[in-house]
Amino acid sequence: MFRPRKRKPSEKKQRSPEFYARQATRTVRSRTFWLMLVMGILLFVILFFQLYHLQITRHQEMQTRALDQQTRQTVVSAFRGTIYDRNGSQLAVSVSTETVFLSPKDLKEQLDAEEERLAEIRQKNASLAEGETPLSEESQVHWTYDSLAASLSGILGVSQDTIRSCMDRTDSQYEVLAKKVDEDVADQIRQLINDTDVHGVYMVADAKRVYPYGSLASHVLGFVGTDNTGLYGLESRYDKYLQGQTGLVVTAKDERGNPLPYEYEQYFAAENGQDLVLTLDANVQYYLEKYVGEMADKYGAEHGATGIVMDVKTGGILAAASVPGLDLNACRADYAALAADAAAPLLDRTAQGLYAPGSAFKPAVAAAALTAGIDPAATVNCTGRYGFYNGYQPGCLQYGHSGPVDLRTALEHSCNIFFYDVGRRLGVDTFSAMAQQLGLAAPTGVEVAEARGRLTWSSDGNYQAGLTLMAAIGQGNTAVTPLQLAAYAATLANYGQRPALHYADRAVSAATGETLWQYTPTFTAVQ
Repeated sequence: MFRPRKRKPSEKKQRSPEFYARQATRTVRSRTFWLMLVMGILLFVILFFQLYHLQITRHQEMQTRALDQQTRQTVVSAFRGTIYDRNGSQLAVSVSTETVFLSPKDLKEQLDAEEERLAEIRQKNASLAEGETPLSEESQVHWTYDSLAASLSGILGVSQDTIRSCMDRTDSQYEVLAKKVDEDVADQIRQLINDTDVHGVYMVADAKRVYPYGSLASHVLGFVGTDNTGLYGLESRYDKYLQGQTGLVVTAKDERGNPLPYEYEQYFAAENGQDLVLTLDANVQYYLEKYVGEMADKYGAEHGATGIVMDVKTGGILAAASVPGLDLNACRADYAALAADAAAPLLDRTAQGLYAPGSAFKPAVAAAALTAGIDPAATVNCTGRYGFYNGYQPGCLQYGHSGPVDLRTALEHSCNIFFYDVGRRLGVDTFSAMAQQLGLAAPTGVEVAEARGRLTWSSDGNYQAGLTLMAAIGQGNTAVTPLQLAAYAATLANYGQRPALHYADRAVSAATGETLWQYTPTFTAVQ
């Protein structure tokens, strides 16, 4: 069999240099291909995650930035609903005002455009032939940053440094200088714009809260903040009804940030708030505040005074006075001083002041006595002093009575001696429990913030037997708000039916006059 002869190593085919060059080129190409493929895949992965981050993770942020670049949004304030008393008198109204703002970008663009125009004129004048009339180089811009800042400062009362600081933000189109300026101030701004032909000082319609009667029912009505949101009193409690819904003007901008024509503008109208009708009577409120204030001055009431007039059949409050009061039209500006005032004008004493009920507590003791089976005809001898122990003899002013006193006479003449004796026999827990049943010291349901009342109990710390006598005439540890005392009195007048107190009677649509909701009196029966 024929077998090919193996070549000796020295006899191997010799390769040409071109062969090795081609082989090296193929190797380089192969490695380059794989390197580019790996780098391409890696770059694709990086780009994919970057796009995911921008389009998914930061979608909301990017969308907001795009809208800011493409549109200008101007808020249109809604008018808060009017607050009326029961007779239709306006206690709180909203009036038209203006918000003044700058567009530093527009100011700069106007000055830059004027500078370019003057530069062109100078260039043309420099190339004029002899005898040709040069063009006027008088500026058509009648303001400078300093003069404009000085004029605005004089009208608005804002410092020139603050205004110049706003002007320096040349990328901004909205820098607020003053909010809720009155019409006379707004007219001065309009005159300034007309006189200087400035582009970049603007105004937008706004509204502010005004209280026609100043301090009348100030603690009941409360007040609003600079953003027209209720901060105190009924303005806060019924804010969701009174506030309304703000509107919006969306203006499209070109690539340079300039507003496009009006056909590219969208207007979303503001929806005014609902009107609120109260149970208050402005006339009753006026006279109550007047005479409570006079009494406080006459007797030097260092801690203020208070008074309430209410309809015991419905729980509707006709008047609630807290002296001293506050001017609702000025209290926002003076709030820090009012808060620091030792007379506490911000305190609503009808709802947050705690006082001993005094002789008004005696009907609760009488009710406890009847419930316990004490004979209403039984008498206690009133000598002006009640002998107790260790020489302690609390007294009675004996208003039109002395000698034997029964329950009815004791109530009519507010005899302390009778209630000392009955209270001692009943015990503090017994008559305090009756006061609790009648709702004394309990929340009244009224729409403003209430303090928590308290009654006297034998479990009170450092309780002494002698305190029973004081508790029986409404002194001692017992303390309630005037509104809680009024609700308790209404319970007695309604034969044990305790009404929920309230200031609001109904809400009315400002647009149609339709009653949107009506308060329904509610009662809780004494068990």
